[in-house]
Amino acid sequence: MSKDRSRSITILTGVLFFFFPLLFNPWTLKVFLAAHLEKPLAGFTVMMLWLLAGSSLALGWGVIKFGLCVLREIWVIFLFCLPVFFTVAYLCLFFGKTMNAAKVFHGEMLTIIICSFFVLIFSRRGLLLGFVFMGLVTFIELMYAVTYKTPISPSAFYNIFETNPLEAKGYLAGYLLSLPNLIFIVVTACVCLLIFRVAAKADRKRIKLYFFALSSVLALPLVLPGAYEKVSPNNLLCKIASGYLEYKQLYEKVNEFSNKPLDEIEPVSFSQPKPDDELHVFILGESADRDHMGIYGYGRDNTPKMKEMADELFLFSDVISVHCNTIPNMEKMLTFSNYENDENFFEKGSLIHYLRKAGYETHWISNQNPIGTCDTMTTVLAKTCDSVLFVNHSESSSMPSLDEKILPVFQETISSDASGRKFVFIHLMGSHAPFALRYPRQFDTFEGNIDGKTEKQSKIINQYSNSILYSDHIVTEIIGMVKETNRYASVLYISDHGLDLYDAGNYCGHSIHRGLEMPFVLWVSDEYKSGNSVKVANFNRYLDRKYTSEHIFFSVCDLLNMRFDSFQPNRSIFSESFRMKKRFVGMPNKESIRNYDSKSGRIDKKSKIVFENQPDDFKKKVWAHRVNNGDKLVSAAKIFYGMELDVVFDFREKTFDVRHPPAKTNNLSLDQYWGRLDNAGQFKFWIDFKNMSPENGSASLERLLYLAGKHRIPHENIIIESRVSFPLRDFKTAGFMTSYWVTVSLLQNDGGKRFNELAKNKQLFLKKIKKELEEHGIDAVSFPIEFLDVVNKFLPEVDTVNVWASEMRFDRQDDLAEVARILEANPRINTFLVKYLY
Repeated sequence: MSKDRSRSITILTGVLFFFFPLLFNPWTLKVFLAAHLEKPLAGFTVMMLWLLAGSSLALGWGVIKFGLCVLREIWVIFLFCLPVFFTVAYLCLFFGKTMNAAKVFHGEMLTIIICSFFVLIFSRRGLLLGFVFMGLVTFIELMYAVTYKTPISPSAFYNIFETNPLEAKGYLAGYLLSLPNLIFIVVTACVCLLIFRVAAKADRKRIKLYFFALSSVLALPLVLPGAYEKVSPNNLLCKIASGYLEYKQLYEKVNEFSNKPLDEIEPVSFSQPKPDDELHVFILGESADRDHMGIYGYGRDNTPKMKEMADELFLFSDVISVHCNTIPNMEKMLTFSNYENDENFFEKGSLIHYLRKAGYETHWISNQNPIGTCDTMTTVLAKTCDSVLFVNHSESSSMPSLDEKILPVFQETISSDASGRKFVFIHLMGSHAPFALRYPRQFDTFEGNIDGKTEKQSKIINQYSNSILYSDHIVTEIIGMVKETNRYASVLYISDHGLDLYDAGNYCGHSIHRGLEMPFVLWVSDEYKSGNSVKVANFNRYLDRKYTSEHIFFSVCDLLNMRFDSFQPNRSIFSESFRMKKRFVGMPNKESIRNYDSKSGRIDKKSKIVFENQPDDFKKKVWAHRVNNGDKLVSAAKIFYGMELDVVFDFREKTFDVRHPPAKTNNLSLDQYWGRLDNAGQFKFWIDFKNMSPENGSASLERLLYLAGKHRIPHENIIIESRVSFPLRDFKTAGFMTSYWVTVSLLQNDGGKRFNELAKNKQLFLKKIKKELEEHGIDAVSFPIEFLDVVNKFLPEVDTVNVWASEMRFDRQDDLAEVARILEANPRINTFLVKYLY
């Protein structure tokens, strides 16, 4: 055996050691450690497993390093696999509960087979082409996973197949050209250069041999029964192919579905006599997020016209979209499709079919792009209407086309042949990105920096608010036109989905975790009210119903009193028979769905009533915990008497920065924070002063005195909390309430010991606290609620305590009942902080 061959075998052996840690994932542990499934592994066992994995990596690296001194070809293979290692590591780290590392790795490595063709055909340049291709695949997967917090699925490519080059260009400009992605591109370019330099002196025949061998090793297992089905879902190229085939099949089905003869639609009747002259309008907005609309309680007045006519509107407050993109949402809105049955809905007609069957003349007016020769799914469905008109003649949504183009066309539609039954669908451009193109200059109202947001984020949020302001104008204009006809009429305004607008970090766009909240606004004419007095009288009782876009089909039919064998009144938001079902949301593939209402932090109008119905004495003591941004403050001020916030004092700038370390600054000062409230003096504030010290005590006190005076907040309405007791004396002298933060570690009960077995040093420290409280005149001590028994035993002399419960929520009846019990049993509790998620 030659020297090079021996080293090659040695290096390949070393590489195998790197694969050994991949065995430590839920799937393989179930196979090799089945005996431990019903009980946790012992700490020693876990330690030995990780020690074994670490030794494997070290040994593998040592063996490979030995061979790399001679064989440059191994470097090339390693650099080629590097993107795969990063991708697998990220996916398994963040989605490990649903992914098997071995299958993911094998699936990702299949891309090497394509790269091998480049290497075998083009040799040295093929290495660069192959690596660029590998880097591109990795980039797409990582970008999608980071952006949408879920692995990419075949259905995610539906939007790509729906678009054109200009649309794609707009997407790239809006989403891909971010700093992390640019860094990735630069790193990929550097690695390409490194490959080029290494390959220049490498043996080309040996490289081709290695790539051929590696491709064979990856491809051969796929001939085993069922292997391809298990591995291919983890490969991007297979996902693209699968997504395209699914899309083509769906497109063909939808195209056939849209041309379905009315004779195949089941008979439709009405539950009560119908007038001959009707007009109903279904307005479908774009990316209008309910939580960013003034009429739904958002801090900005970006829906003034709707507010003016609020007495005429029915605002349903808890309607969500089941997906974060338009195509699958439209499918569920306009057909019988839902999560319980989304496969056979093509056997029945769409909402448009049933409207036509019922005798309605249907019209579709859209400011969205039909995408030319490659019609979108929405366009195909729209063509089911009696008339279809697209007023947007631009080549992509990255070009301006204002929604006001719809108004004269709509006016002409409802004016021609005035008598008869008409149903008009209006599809707005709404708040489609880029937001700045969605409104004329006179609606450029919101500007300037926003508390807690960067300059770029503020600019985009302002543009979004302006687009909502413009949509408010368009929607109310349409309602006004319908109102002037004096017909038996209705107007329903919803959106295809909401939007995540930097609500939980540095991200703006579609998200399955935030931004599903959609407006659901109904207007009905006096003539409609007269003909449906009992139905309309009940609408106000239904406004808080939990509802999803997948049942809108039945609600529209119920609004028109349509009845047919497949009609399900329990799915209509307007029906007395409505029964709430679990609301599942996610990507179109069923594997990623989740229960929306079990989401941590889910707050709705109805649940807020749980807190608002508590007695005043209770609400005066129970405050909102960690209210550290301006929007949350405005929201909390509608419910609570008091709020807790965290601050860090900047000695150089002489300002308080509202944030909880180690989090970085939100660029929100205490001055800006209190400025968000018109009446800050009516509330109480618990200020957790994170970096109080003797050095900054005087300067911070001077600043706080100024701010309290500026915002007219009485000193006794402010609690200053710190773990440093000495400076609190000056704040107390100035009239502020003070609270000493007792270090949590001092209260922890070591190993579950009884109170009287606490370490002596802890007892001595607690005695020291008593002395400091007396010397500095501190009003109270503060600590987590779970240590109340410890404090009651060792600090009985303290008259006042302030506590917080990080997991007790203000909107849970059981949690509030427990808080009430604790307050009744401990009258010296002055303030009790509960979790507030808005």
